[in-house]
Amino acid sequence: AWGQSNQELKARYLAILKKNPASETALTRLWELHAADGNTKPLLDTLTDLAAQDPTAHLALAEVYERAGQLEAARSQ
Repeated sequence: AWGQSNQELKARYLAILKKNPASETALTRLWELHAADGNTKPLLDTLTDLAAQDPTAHLALAEVYERAGQLEAARSQ
């Protein structure tokens, strides 16, 4: 990961998460990268789209909602 830009890292971890929505490491890294940018909405939007295609992604989406402090949205996943 040395020398990679945040965008490259986001793309890398998103690819991992798309293959395995239960990947806690990929989800954590994506959250950290988006939080460092001060904008987690793109991650929420991406995971919402992913969950519409792959029901197993609802757990990742719920986790991100919880991290964002949106507990009602997390519970609805």
